[in-house]
Amino acid sequence: MMEWPDGKRVAVSFAFDVDLELNWSESNRLDPGHLVHMSKGTYGAKQGIPRILNMLDVQGIQATFFVPAYNATVYPEVIREIHRRGHEIANHGLHHFDSMGDDPKLVFEEAERILWELCGVKPTGFRPTEEEFTESLGQLMLERGYYYTSYRGNWDGPHLVEIGEKSVPLVDLMADAFYDDTAYDYYIDSPPARYGIKSAAQQMEIWREEFDGMAEEGGRVMDFIIHPQFIGRACRVNALGELIAYMKSRGAWIATNDAVARWVLQSKGFALPAH
Repeated sequence: MMEWPDGKRVAVSFAFDVDLELNWSESNRLDPGHLVHMSKGTYGAKQGIPRILNMLDVQGIQATFFVPAYNATVYPEVIREIHRRGHEIANHGLHHFDSMGDDPKLVFEEAERILWELCGVKPTGFRPTEEEFTESLGQLMLERGYYYTSYRGNWDGPHLVEIGEKSVPLVDLMADAFYDDTAYDYYIDSPPARYGIKSAAQQMEIWREEFDGMAEEGGRVMDFIIHPQFIGRACRVNALGELIAYMKSRGAWIATNDAVARWVLQSKGFALPAH
């Protein structure tokens, strides 16, 4: 069981996937580029992210933004503003679906180049999209200086990745649909389809109850996967801000994915990578 800074009961990270229009242009294969569906992704950039950034300022916390590098070329000022406000920029590939292609190394190089030229950052975390995480992908991440990912949901985290049956300095923060906002508010009736939507209050109540359980156990990680095109509605951003305030008042260590991963590596006896 992990011990967190200052005796905090549970580590909480809010990771925003900046998928935007790619969520439909690359997944809605029956009707790619549909104007109405694509507009929801645009909403995430134009309304959702600014609203989220303001809320995070009010709450005084830093978050992680997983950016498909293609979207950084479409919305450079939005990504610069995320970075300017002190949030972490993480790697989410070049595109959203099937993003690694036949040569993952080339994809890493191109995505890293775009993010470096735009913000001067070298990502330390990468979350795969559709492709399965493999030992070879993990080894490539280590070689390129990455030290965390978030792709499995079989543990309440954190967990060290094993390559060749040996633990390596690559932290899996554990991703699960339970912490993914699309399980609660994906309201576009197109592939991949969701057919239900919960109110902001219902969504946050579920997360609040889980937080209470994780805080009672102690030593856990809650790694939220959130999409600005959905959570970015006014009512949901306001509700998320209230949830963050609740967590802070009840023993949460709220930090970026990077900060949590570095703490885990240090606690496990690994030398901290250069920041």
